[in-house]
Amino acid sequence: MGILRNREELLPVTCAVLKENEREMFFNDVRRKAAGNMDRVAKAVGVPVSTLQDWVNGTANVPYITLQRLASEFEVEMPTVTELRREFQQIAPTQTLRPSARMPTNPGVIGSGPGPQGVRRDAPVPRGDLRR
Repeated sequence: MGILRNREELLPVTCAVLKENEREMFFNDVRRKAAGNMDRVAKAVGVPVSTLQDWVNGTANVPYITLQRLASEFEVEMPTVTELRREFQQIAPTQTLRPSARMPTNPGVIGSGPGPQGVRRDAPVPRGDLRR
């Protein structure tokens, strides 16, 4: 169980400890593959740009799984990891997206399309309509 703080939770994460030159080379390669667009890089791994900048500057360690995801997504070589360290990192609450339109409460049979005007879908079928 993590420590709850201001609706953000601290969770244990396995982070990669990188040497400064390895970290710089890795993020330079990622930046080059992303055409300099750090917003795209941050979006690819689902973090804010400020967190990504902390990783680039070396003020925070990169979660190992995120390092793997970056290497895979941008087709760059994984850096040499000198150490793996267990750290507690903040996990921002996820936003739930609301549907733009309400779904009907009783949509009827899937693929049935719109029925004839004035006929309820849940109404019983008259017996005479069953014979051909």
